[in-house]
Parts: sequence; C-alpha cells; structure tokens
Amino acid sequence: MRVRITCTQLLTIITLLIFVIVSKVSAQIPTVQPINESLITDQESPRQAVERLLSRMKNVQTTRLDGLFDKRFDEFYQRHQLTAVKAAFPQLLDEYVSMPPIGLISNRPEGTQETGLEYNYEKVGDFDLPDRIVPLLLVRITRDDGTSQWLIARETVTQLFRNMPTQHKALISQWLPELLKSSSWRGAPLGQWISVPILATLCYFVSVVLSLLLKFFAIRITRIHKSPTGKALSKILVQPISLVVAVILFSSLLKYLGVSIVLRQTLSFFTTSILWIALFMVLWALINYSATRSETYLRDKNRVGGLSILIFTRASAKVLLVIVTVIVLLSNAGVDVTTGLAALGIGGIALALGAQKAIENLVGSIIIIIDQPIRVGDFCKVGTLLGTIEQVGLRSTRIRTLDDTLVTYPNGLLSSEQIENYTKRRKFLTRTTLNLRYETTTSNIEKLLVAMRTQISSYPFTDKESMRVRFIGYGACSLDVEIYVYIIADDYSMFLALQEKLLLSLARIVKENDSGFAFPSQTVYLTRDK
Repeated sequence: MRVRITCTQLLTIITLLIFVIVSKVSAQIPTVQPINESLITDQESPRQAVERLLSRMKNVQTTRLDGLFDKRFDEFYQRHQLTAVKAAFPQLLDEYVSMPPIGLISNRPEGTQETGLEYNYEKVGDFDLPDRIVPLLLVRITRDDGTSQWLIARETVTQLFRNMPTQHKALISQWLPELLKSSSWRGAPLGQWISVPILATLCYFVSVVLSLLLKFFAIRITRIHKSPTGKALSKILVQPISLVVAVILFSSLLKYLGVSIVLRQTLSFFTTSILWIALFMVLWALINYSATRSETYLRDKNRVGGLSILIFTRASAKVLLVIVTVIVLLSNAGVDVTTGLAALGIGGIALALGAQKAIENLVGSIIIIIDQPIRVGDFCKVGTLLGTIEQVGLRSTRIRTLDDTLVTYPNGLLSSEQIENYTKRRKFLTRTTLNLRYETTTSNIEKLLVAMRTQISSYPFTDKESMRVRFIGYGACSLDVEIYVYIIADDYSMFLALQEKLLLSLARIVKENDSGFAFPSQTVYLTRDK
C-alpha cells in the first residue's frame, strides 16, 4: 500500500516539526548569565560575537550590553552618543534589524573580508530605519597580548544616533496583554512565543489560497494555449512556490510586527532550511520531468544508446542535488563543511585514479551519444573491423561482424578510432570497366558510348552531374570503356538492386550494337621455316 503525501500536508508536518524542535532546542538552552570578557576566546570570530550579542539580549539586567561596543573615541564619536544608542539598541534590534541565520555568518577569526569594507570590518546585518538603511558593522580589535575580539563598530553607533527613530513600531507589543509582555522566556516575551504558531498558521492558509489561485490561472492559461508543457510545469511549480510564499510571508511578518531578534534568529534556521527544501523539491521535480520527456523522445527515435546515458545523467543529477542540499543545510546549521569537502575531494581524486578506465569509457560513451557518429543498426568500419552496431552502452559498444561474431568495443577506445559509417552514405558509387572485343569497330564504339550515356541518364536513381562514360584505352585483349556513376539509394541492399538493373541494361546495349565482352586470349601464329 502506497501512501501519498501532498505538498500542503508536507507543509503542515514541517510546520509542526518546527515548533516541536524549537521547543526542544529552547528547552535545552541554559539560562544565560552575564558573560565575563575574560572568558572570551583568544581569537573571536564574527559568529561568536553575534552569539555573544544574542546571549546578552536574553539577559534582563541593564548592564547586558557592556563590552559589546567599540569604545575608542575621537572628535566625531562622543560618549553620550554611545550611551543613547546603548539604551535603545535592544529595541532597535527587535524592530529594525535584518540578520542572516547564525550559521551563515563567518566563523573565521579574520571574517569574510567582504569586498567594499575596510580591513578588519564585517557586516552582519542591516537596520532598516524609516529614513535610511544603516549597516550593522563589527570591527576587529586586537589587544597588546595578541588576542582579538569583534565589537560593534563606532560607525554603526554614529549613524544610528544621527538617524534614531522618534517612535517605535513594535506592533505586536501593542496587541499583547501586559501579562504576556512582562513575562519573558528564553530571551523573548512569552506572548511572542505564543503568537508564532498563530502567525505560522495564518501564513499557511494564505499560501494555500494563493497556491489555489495560481493553479487555477495556470490551468486556464495552459488550456487557452493548449500547452501540455505549461500544464505539467504548473503542477510541478505551484506547490513549492506556495511553500516559499508561506515562509517569506512568515519571516516578513515577524520583522514587521517587531518580534524579538532572539526569537527571529531561533526560527531563522528553520525558515531558511524550508526555503532550500522547497528549491530542492522544484529541482527534483524538474529533473524527473525533463528525464521523462527526453526518454519519450529517445524511444520514439529508437535511440537505445541515449537511454543509458539519460538514466545515468538523471541519477547523477539527483545524487548531486541531494549532496548540495545537505551541504547547504549543514552550513546553514553552523557546521563547518570545509573539512568534509576537502576529504571528499581527496577521496574523489583517489576514486578517479582507481577508476580511470571506467571514467574514460564513460566519457567516451557521452561523446558518442552527443556527437552521434554511429547509431544502433548502422553498418560501420571501426579501424579494421566491419560490422553492424547492435548496442551502445555506458562502458562499451557491441558490433556484429560479417562472420556473425559479437565484438565488444570499449567506448573510450571507440571514441578515438576512425569510424567509417556506410549507413550514412547519401549515394553509392558504381565504377566498373567494360572490356569489349577487339572486333568492335570504331563506329560501333561511338554508338555504344552514346547509348550508354542516354540509358544511364534516363534512370531517376542516377546522379547526372557526376556521371561519366568514356573510352579509356586499349587493353591487352580488349577495348576498355569506363562506367562512373553514383546511384542514389536508401541502403546498401537497395543500391545492389539498382546497380544490377543498370549493369544488365548496359549488357543489352553491348549486344544490340554488334559487340561483346572480351575475355583473356592469345593468338598464336605458326610458320614454317624455309
């Protein structure tokens, strides 16, 4: 019994899993205490700095942001600016900041060294203020003892102070009761934790409605244009698109309502992962659809060799898609995949060296399928081997010889051989010499030549432009007439039948003009000595 799960049911399952996992993960996070700066690692990374910031955000004490800002002052940077920004910073983070998931922030002590930023600066987000966008910059501070730490740059503090919003937009705080706002759990108000599943359910139903509307219009359009491809693609893309819409709508709604940055960062891993899974679903479906269409085309054209390559390509594309998706999800979760990729690279080199011949044959088969010098059923000459192609596989090609033996030819060797394909000939050459008796007179030879040219030209299967009938000389025992003509035929058997018809007609012409064919003979003259 097969169980079929629709995309909407899958979305429901994923949504439920999100909240279950979030609850489990959150329950395992211990209560965060103020972090002593002496406990900071010697070489801190931007990701560790952001994690330290979020940990401080979970603390309810007023000194929770101490030690997070760059305190090097100059004439453009006043102490009262830092004090004002520090007081409003938690609310600015909750209401205006956009930040990638923790796993996508650099975990290297030197940062990503992004183009366009000064050395030792790292951008980890943006404040989308009413008047302008202010980047959230970190600066790397190196102490005298060689240790380094990433702090919130003074450029960010200065721009925030100059563009400080006069009113806050935390809409969710206006709707929640005082009891749910004052009660906090894991760094965010309890009311916001309760609101998350409600918002997710709302976004889910909105995406379902949008997907139904999209599917309705897609079906109508494909019916009007009578496009089977458009109808199939609409079925493939509608459900993943609705999943993407639900996630984007949910993330945008969290930011618009001013949900705590701690809660948004907790959910960001799951929302980003769902987007990647939706993209995975789209690409997986497109691979299946393309492979099915290609398989139908190859079967209609009777290209059996192409089916082998198609099956291998489809499987390879799916395996590659799964590997890339897993790597992206692990990277999104904060797992360092660099070491694993390096190990895979070394293992791939070792595998390639061990399977060198197999890879050579595989590449050769791909070249044969793409270039198509031969097809199944073609009569060919490969090197010194004559035979008919019976099968083109991934590793080798099978050729049935004239002695009815079956030869297996490796595709790597076959792709580098000289291949003479007789099946692809558009016309067949007939070149023969008629040996006439020496008793044939000159006038009869002239009549013969004219009659043969007329007879050959009268046939629709001969190439008139290249045709040649000439008296070419005196042989040892015959008068030689060369026949040179191309016969247009679909295959070799048809050529033999047409050539037979042509040669018999020339024999009749020779007989009708009082001549005949010579055969090797000698004339012996006997004389008597005097």
